[in-house]
Amino acid sequence: MRVTVKNADCRVKRSDMSVRETIAQKPAVVGVVAGVMLLAAASWAIFVLKPASTSALTKAYYSDDDGKTTFVDGIDRVPPFDHNGKTAVRAVLFTADDHGTSFVGYLERYTPQAARKLRESQEAAAAGRAPMVTAGS
Repeated sequence: MRVTVKNADCRVKRSDMSVRETIAQKPAVVGVVAGVMLLAAASWAIFVLKPASTSALTKAYYSDDDGKTTFVDGIDRVPPFDHNGKTAVRAVLFTADDHGTSFVGYLERYTPQAARKLRESQEAAAAGRAPMVTAGS
């Protein structure tokens, strides 16, 4: 950094101050600037690297009458399943207003083969065994 200063007797005085000299002469300012930069970098890293919500869902909506009504049960239920003598499927609810009025957007069910594999996998996990996963079978 080159600074030109005129003193009282109108002589020009030049000062060639390097970055190193500036740091040595003003350590408090340099410390504050470094601290702000470090805080900004840490804030950015926390914001970017923070995982999404970690709340675990435990309940889901289901229907046994084509979505006319719904009931709540454990999210681990594999649809279709028997509920009060009827076949129940998972119901996905939506809302279009701020009043909490919801409607069934669509219903979900697994094929019999997929449901069987999911149930077997759940049973294996509950028994402490690693579930067997095979592609395409």
